[in-house]
Amino acid sequence: MAKILRITRHPVGEEQIAELKRIYGSDLEIVEVAEQVDAAKVKQLIEEYVPDVLEATLPMSMVAELTGPKGISIPLIRAKMRREEQEGDPTIFHFEHYLLVKKVEVVTEVL
Repeated sequence: MAKILRITRHPVGEEQIAELKRIYGSDLEIVEVAEQVDAAKVKQLIEEYVPDVLEATLPMSMVAELTGPKGISIPLIRAKMRREEQEGDPTIFHFEHYLLVKKVEVVTEVL
């Protein structure tokens, strides 16, 4: 059985569950954490739940830290969502697919 730790405010949709089962197998446990976290808290949650995969909606700077040399040892995935703007209504997000984050590089320059 694969265990997915989801750190996001957004509940998992049926399309996402189907795709996770396609990728990781039908015997799946999904643990959802809907709280604001920093990198240390993410590592603590990984120690607590011992997941096989982390799915997270986090700032790219934190994703860079988590996938860097001193980061986490499990795969980090992100859901690719398509935005649908609606006049006068909240934006609707449609799941497209999952992305495996292999590396994030932030390059800066003093101005």
